[in-house]
Amino acid sequence: MLLSWGEETGYWYPPLLVDDIDSPARYVSVEQVSESEGPSGGMVRTSPAVFDFAVGEYGHMLHTVQHHIDRKTAKRQMENAPGLKWLFVVIDDNMAAVKLDDCFGPDALKPYPYDLLDGITFDYFDEVWVTGRSFHDRHHVVLRLFKTGDAPQHKIVRRAEVLAG
Repeated sequence: MLLSWGEETGYWYPPLLVDDIDSPARYVSVEQVSESEGPSGGMVRTSPAVFDFAVGEYGHMLHTVQHHIDRKTAKRQMENAPGLKWLFVVIDDNMAAVKLDDCFGPDALKPYPYDLLDGITFDYFDEVWVTGRSFHDRHHVVLRLFKTGDAPQHKIVRRAEVLAG
């Protein structure tokens, strides 16, 4: 019910309350029960407490991307692919997406810190694309990384561009 409510609000954070198989368990504790506002009123407010990252550090984002690359590489699913092998990593972890946005989003300081991406390694895929939704806006940051060592590329895709096709 909370997930369907979250989808209707247009705010992207509530789906993160749903754990995937590899995520550590999350716990919710009720601090205070709200009083009813009447038959048609009411609200749910959640506040996450995340302790496994350091504010201002980009290591969490890099680790998340590398984890997904390594996991897909181990499966060797594209062994007989006739052409180039691309992997598209979608960062839905809120802190990893925030750091991606900090580095490459519309408010990021220029020049962009592409050197941070040097720690990401892959040899099975020809290209790795990384995307994550901005924490405060409704845009996505898309990174394109090349096995050849060519300079990374990135683009900010705004919601209007997605809807326009």
